[in-house]
Amino acid sequence: MLGNFRLSARPVPLPGSRARPSYNRSALALACLLACNLWLDAARAQTAAATSGEGDRDFSHMALEDTVFSRARPEFETEGLMLEDLLWEPLKYWGMIPQDAEAPALIGSARVFVNVTGETEYDDNVYRARNRRSDIIYRLRPSADIHSDWDNGSLSLQLAGDFAHYGSLTDEDYADISGKLIACTEVGAAGQLGGDLSLARKKEQRGAIEDLGSLFGPTIITIKEGALRAGYGFPDSLFGQVEGKLRQLTYTADGVDRSSDDRLEYELTGRGGWRSGEGSTLFIEPRYSASMYERSADSFGFQRDAKK
Repeated sequence: MLGNFRLSARPVPLPGSRARPSYNRSALALACLLACNLWLDAARAQTAAATSGEGDRDFSHMALEDTVFSRARPEFETEGLMLEDLLWEPLKYWGMIPQDAEAPALIGSARVFVNVTGETEYDDNVYRARNRRSDIIYRLRPSADIHSDWDNGSLSLQLAGDFAHYGSLTDEDYADISGKLIACTEVGAAGQLGGDLSLARKKEQRGAIEDLGSLFGPTIITIKEGALRAGYGFPDSLFGQVEGKLRQLTYTADGVDRSSDDRLEYELTGRGGWRSGEGSTLFIEPRYSASMYERSADSFGFQRDAKK
């Protein structure tokens, strides 16, 4: 039987922190449970007050979970940086645009949210094999979200990276990057139309089903994806939504394209249900998905799926 464990440490600034006193675990768990229940009741009351009178305009949202951490908490959210201050004002300063030029509405309404996380991990079985090789991994995860809200729509550009350096097994170093463009607009009084385009390059986890087992470097997957979704809110708090996705996956290892694993994936999802005024949702969600592997010639010259 193979097994492995991974330890991760994240630097978290704690100004004025002191040594942690010892507590009775049962008493501490009971106190935390009571505090969470009180906080949850307050969050429910706040959410009900904030959403009263909105009708069926939020029909396309996912079912709300009964936890404070999944709820929108505007009083604790960062305000972000104005894109106009980061882009438009420097162009004026350098004389590239007139001083009295006004920023386009798209730039003037956009905010930038930036996040950087550093991690140190210890993995006692990097290759997920009987011949164990352990190593320390240093990771840096930057991300940026440029978000613009309008009266009847929104536009968002999300960029993220995951850069890892192995202390000894440097052939396993990788740089995962991704970008996603998301758009959404209201159609009529109770309709909504949206879609997104994304491009990602990521490393496959060692030992995973789709890891090609290369000894000279990790398996790299390039993912291109597009999605369209539409929904409508009906009377009596009923709603319906449909979403279609198309995804292309390309695998490479040692710099060589492994076409036998390349494929297209299709996914069609429908959702219909009822949403109460207290934030609860009851719905059914049928889903159909299919995969089509890259076709190649067999020994008789016939074109067949590479996996057949």
